[in-house]
Amino acid sequence: VSAIAGAATCLLVWGLGRRMFDREVGRLAALVLMTAPIFLVESKLATIDATLTFFLVGCQFALWELSRRDSG
Repeated sequence: VSAIAGAATCLLVWGLGRRMFDREVGRLAALVLMTAPIFLVESKLATIDATLTFFLVGCQFALWELSRRDSG
């Protein structure tokens, strides 16, 4: 579960960076996250940390999308 959550977090970071800036920034952000040693370790351990990170980034993505829309 941790490895799946880690991979999904990388996809969320890619999508968020792509929407906030452009494709290259999204790709670079996901690459930096994928190669960060602490993220690799947390994604391989059977702990809840990677899953919590996934939901945290998902919430940030949702907040960004909601802030870009009209309130009416």
